[in-house]
Amino acid sequence: MGIWRTLYREIRLIAGFSAPPETTSQLAERLAGELKGELGGKKAAHGENWYVDTKFDGRSLKVLLDAETRGAIIEISSTLEAGPLFMLVNAASNHEQAEGTERFAVTSGLFAEGSKAEIKVMQDLWKALPTGTRGNLTSLLNRVKGTWRYEDGLVLMTPTAPSLDGPSAKYNVKSLVQTVVTLTSEMEEAWAKL
Repeated sequence: MGIWRTLYREIRLIAGFSAPPETTSQLAERLAGELKGELGGKKAAHGENWYVDTKFDGRSLKVLLDAETRGAIIEISSTLEAGPLFMLVNAASNHEQAEGTERFAVTSGLFAEGSKAEIKVMQDLWKALPTGTRGNLTSLLNRVKGTWRYEDGLVLMTPTAPSLDGPSAKYNVKSLVQTVVTLTSEMEEAWAKL
């Protein structure tokens, strides 16, 4: 049904009419179909949400299009199969701090979150990143107001700012995917030297 709704929407836009109203679940379904067309893989429903499961630059990639928050949660595999927790939280995110954890500012508006021992390791990992990678990671998390988590060979980027709104939502999500892949590669390269 999603393809027909998308075609109807596109025909209305081409004819100069406004797009028909969509529920957030329909929006997530439409964007999942568009992303599947661009990236390949498969799309499936997960409750009210939709996800795309594919490979991108040889890596396993999952993009969950969250209907409630109107955000794209991105999970990508890392070539570093195991390693310590590396979690960054934007100050403006609505991420709840887990009990027994602390936050330590690594740069303006960005915090490492974990136990005291984990934070010490995260500080060393942060310092090992090239300046450009730290700047791009800070910029990304300030833009999406979210969290970045590396643990056990997976990177999970969870935004709290909506990224599914507007006419260029598909390109916004695709840009986020490319940014996450690039930053993950840069992190792996820097941390492999440790």
